[in-house]
Amino acid sequence: VSPDGSTLVFQSTRSGRWALYLSGLDGGNVRVLVDTDDDPVVPAWSPDGLRIAFAATADGHSEIFIVDREGANRRQLTHDGGDASHPHFARDGRIFFNSGREIDGREVQEIYSMAQDGSRRRQHTRCNAVCTFPSPSPDGRYIAYRRVFNTPGLSWAQTPVARNSEVVVARMDGSQARNVSEHPAFDGWPVWS
Repeated sequence: VSPDGSTLVFQSTRSGRWALYLSGLDGGNVRVLVDTDDDPVVPAWSPDGLRIAFAATADGHSEIFIVDREGANRRQLTHDGGDASHPHFARDGRIFFNSGREIDGREVQEIYSMAQDGSRRRQHTRCNAVCTFPSPSPDGRYIAYRRVFNTPGLSWAQTPVARNSEVVVARMDGSQARNVSEHPAFDGWPVWS
């Protein structure tokens, strides 16, 4: 929901491919925000409600983009060459996201933030693991995210898997990371109230 509480942004395949749409809160007045062949997904409103960040495919991998509320001025913010995804805005307007690559045959994702023009990039975690879906706390002191541990867990279907997905909260510099879900079931996608 937009910061002013008037508009919903969502992803859908109603056009036959992933696209982003806007609507009223009652589901009426649906209109296209981004409908391109690069699979735009996971939209997030800027704190002022003027822009929407999202992930889309560029050169075979996911990157972070931003577009004005009306769908104009689309800009690619990351050029990582790996998968950058799950943008979330902090109250100060910075965009948090995860980005990673395959290192020595295993996937590694870390948490980063940047300004809305893609500048002033900062790395927040040093997980050396899969850490995704960052959500900065409203006071700007902490970050919640999903981390995959190399311990047995359960899939979404509750079947045994080799790695376990948990919710972690840490300070903005990644220190004092604490597993707050501690359960073998699939835990993830945290957001702050």
